[in-house]
Amino acid sequence: MSTGEQISYRVFSENYSPLKKIVATPRRDDISEEKWMAILQNLSEEDVEWKAPWLLPNEILYRCGDFDWVPLPGIWRAVDYAPLLVLRQYRSRQFIPVTHGLAECEFSYKGDGYKKKIREMSNV
Repeated sequence: MSTGEQISYRVFSENYSPLKKIVATPRRDDISEEKWMAILQNLSEEDVEWKAPWLLPNEILYRCGDFDWVPLPGIWRAVDYAPLLVLRQYRSRQFIPVTHGLAECEFSYKGDGYKKKIREMSNV
């Protein structure tokens, strides 16, 4: 059984807490502060995993209807969150949006059709 299979069912359990699991993980107390500093200063990009282990990378909500963001309700208001900007955390492939020719284009943010025109250009 892979790690993803072990995790996928637990995220939906009322008793599962990723923070409790992390706190219960044994720590190495025999490493000095200087040694930890050396370890952390010599980390490479490949040494760091940019995702939470309990996230399901196959199921990313990245848009809400026609909007390229997801509203996250808070205590006082909703905050717009753009998951496509942080795909690396989900172990997904990030990409640079197509920008060729945008400098020659004019955008009018008035009327009902501007979003449709921008979407058509980005899908080319």
